[in-house]
Amino acid sequence: MNTQLKGTIAETIKKEHLGLRERGLPEHSYFEVEFADNSKAHEREHNWSDISEEVLVKSMGRVKAVRLCKHPLKKISISHAGQTVTLKVPPKHRAYQAIIAESVLIPNRGTVNHIIGRIVGLVNENGEVVEERSINGLTGEVFGFKN
Repeated sequence: MNTQLKGTIAETIKKEHLGLRERGLPEHSYFEVEFADNSKAHEREHNWSDISEEVLVKSMGRVKAVRLCKHPLKKISISHAGQTVTLKVPPKHRAYQAIIAESVLIPNRGTVNHIIGRIVGLVNENGEVVEERSINGLTGEVFGFKN
């Protein structure tokens, strides 16, 4: 089902021709965004790297790099293993999301990577993280902070 409106932000974003599994992503772990113009993008059809840029932000007294969405958003959702977190994006704020992965070294076989969760956050116009939520797929917990 195509939910895109003609001439929308979502229409300007490159479509991914490979499915989640073909890109090494599990079907139960994904992002979805609603842009300011009401169009939507889902990880089934888009890569986060195509709609974001790396930016240094301040979080709990430290500086970290995140990939902030380049387009104005109304909301962003992350889902992992049956849990979903949705953040409304206030005016003058930007959002980021990322995969939480675990790498396991197996002797004589190499490294095996597992996606174990997702993280989503909001950054204000001063470059400060004001809210962050994580889904921990190992424990089934959702946790985070809000300033």
